[in-house]
Amino acid sequence: MTSIKTISTNEAYSMVGAEKNNYDFEWSATPRRDLQILLDMLSSKHRNNVLEIGTFAGHTSCSFKLLSPKSNVYTIDIYKGFPGYINSTQASEVLNKEDVGIIFKNKNVDVNLIYADSTKGSTYSNLPKFDFVYIDGVHDVHGIMKDSVNVINNIVDNALVFWHDYKNTGYTETKKALDLFLNTYEQTIYHIENSWLAFMIYKKTI
Repeated sequence: MTSIKTISTNEAYSMVGAEKNNYDFEWSATPRRDLQILLDMLSSKHRNNVLEIGTFAGHTSCSFKLLSPKSNVYTIDIYKGFPGYINSTQASEVLNKEDVGIIFKNKNVDVNLIYADSTKGSTYSNLPKFDFVYIDGVHDVHGIMKDSVNVINNIVDNALVFWHDYKNTGYTETKKALDLFLNTYEQTIYHIENSWLAFMIYKKTI
């Protein structure tokens, strides 16, 4: 199994030709440093189709679209009362339907909001292949693994895929899930130091 290597932000940026920029966008519940990295990496080149898993109020997907207006930005989330099981440990993170994506709704920013379960493969049947993905949805090992498998089946070669909440101490579910992921898929995943972000540049295998 390939282990996950921790690298500096500068090392991560050099891998994709990213540069640090200044943004006037409203910061979200995502830590500022993490969102800064996501936006810098997103803007390193044009992305045709961008996906966020885990919309919540929509700060991050709104920032994606404002930064990259020519990209098609999609975001997937459930809502209170959504058919099926909702992990009780995340109940506080599930909003009323009208509040999911409220930020880009109120700003009239063109983000494609999909009310669906991101862990189900059928959710992606009518969606395009993505070249930039941010996974921050279900926070248990099983759910993160299912999101990751669905994503790898619906991205293009050299797509950038990010996972949030990657930690070595405290909450470690993302780390555990990615260790399992690397048992199955021959990919290289990096953790960006002093952040909660892990990422890969997807390489198709024969």
